[in-house]
Amino acid sequence: METNAQKLYQAAFTTIGKDASPRNLVPNFVGCAESVSCVINQVTPFPEITGTTSLLQRLSTDPRFEEVAQPEQGAIIISATGTGSGIIPNGHTGIVGKNISPDGSLYIMSNSSASGIWSVDWTVNKWVQYYQMKGGFPIHYFRLL
Repeated sequence: METNAQKLYQAAFTTIGKDASPRNLVPNFVGCAESVSCVINQVTPFPEITGTTSLLQRLSTDPRFEEVAQPEQGAIIISATGTGSGIIPNGHTGIVGKNISPDGSLYIMSNSSASGIWSVDWTVNKWVQYYQMKGGFPIHYFRLL
């Protein structure tokens, strides 16, 4: 039986190459939370959230999600705006894939700031290097139960 985390991964995977948030409530360059919300909504009813800070708060309190310590297939990865050192102004969010990249980590699917298209632009290692090490952001992972 397919778990909800697997369903979320599948919804994210089938969205690659498309505009995950066609209503464009916010500009593409800050549209990652809106896009992740829309992908979640393909699996379970979920509001369209337009900011990473609001998304982190919602995931932290929604009983359908649990925070997990490590990245895993179908987990939401989030480094919320306002939680870093200030070197990097905006946070980011996406959904962890299942394939291992050449750098030895899992791929991440997320909204492309440049185009607004859902794509595979990150790996977990690249995310850690950029958001955590350079930007001082904590990284959170949430699994849909």
